[in-house]
Amino acid sequence: MRWAFFALLICWTSSLNAGETVTIATLNCQFLSPKTVHVKFGLPFDRRSWTEVQRRTWAADGFREQHYRKAVKAIAATIQRIDADVIVLTEVARVSRVNGIYASPNDVTVLHDELKENYPHLAFADSSDKITNQNVAILSRRPFVEGSMLPRIPGREGFFGELDDVESEDETTVSKGMRAAIRIDGDVVYLYPVHLKSERGGHESDAKRIAQASIVRRNYLKQLADDQHVIVIGDLNGHRGQPALRRIRGLDDLNEDLAQTGGPRFFKRRESEPSDEFNRRIRQHWTFEFEGRRTQIDHILISQSIRNRCTQRNYHKKMQIEFIEVTETIEGTDIPATDHRAVKLTLQFLDKHL
Repeated sequence: MRWAFFALLICWTSSLNAGETVTIATLNCQFLSPKTVHVKFGLPFDRRSWTEVQRRTWAADGFREQHYRKAVKAIAATIQRIDADVIVLTEVARVSRVNGIYASPNDVTVLHDELKENYPHLAFADSSDKITNQNVAILSRRPFVEGSMLPRIPGREGFFGELDDVESEDETTVSKGMRAAIRIDGDVVYLYPVHLKSERGGHESDAKRIAQASIVRRNYLKQLADDQHVIVIGDLNGHRGQPALRRIRGLDDLNEDLAQTGGPRFFKRRESEPSDEFNRRIRQHWTFEFEGRRTQIDHILISQSIRNRCTQRNYHKKMQIEFIEVTETIEGTDIPATDHRAVKLTLQFLDKHL
């Protein structure tokens, strides 16, 4: 009876001390760009391998734009169902600039037009990726903190394209990344939406991705040094434990690391839970399937300060991670809106004075 009373008291006290609850998600929209949307419809990325019929069909007036807008509607429906307060999108269209002014009729703003009523705030990176035409963007129900926006993550980092060849040294930037901030329960939370180099290209791509991760880490450490909250989020093109993930989290240096919101560190083994059940549950944390292999390459990484704001005296944790299957399809087809799963994190900030 006494234990029941104390349990009730803990729950009641916790509810009184609860702050704001915010949901944050990330979704790879899979070539949601007019320039490359043909990939969604089963065509090779490289148009040089197309048949003459395919070339003529996709070159017809309005054909590509029509298919892009159909894909946009499918992604918009997916975003509505995910129902996050803030959602980071990768593989969306770059926004072109003419004489320094953003001007394009078929960019990510087309998607925003479908969702403005629910997501009044849009931010997008100044992507330098002109090959895939991809970008990252944020849709938010909350306004962005004034002065927090960086359309690019600054910095350059060197890497070796071949381990045993010093003449292969090159350098990279973060071509698809940005910074913005929102407020949660009065606290400023810095978001770093990023899309790192894909695995296509062997060791050179891996080395370049690690270099990009170093640039992201170097930037957000400035906020951690000032005791501010940080979330790195997006398609990192590496799964838990790979070098790029270790680098971007900070597991191989002496500074504070970011917590991985998927996997055993965040989701502890339950009492009396068999090993096979625990492993099955953890392995459901995947976002992309390639050649039959399921991996988590889309991540939400949070600073320890956020984790602390959601944990009260080690008994009350208000964080929940979901991996959401995308079931929406493009109108008139059985083509899924995207080939990735979404990741959604729920954070409930508790009274900071506890």
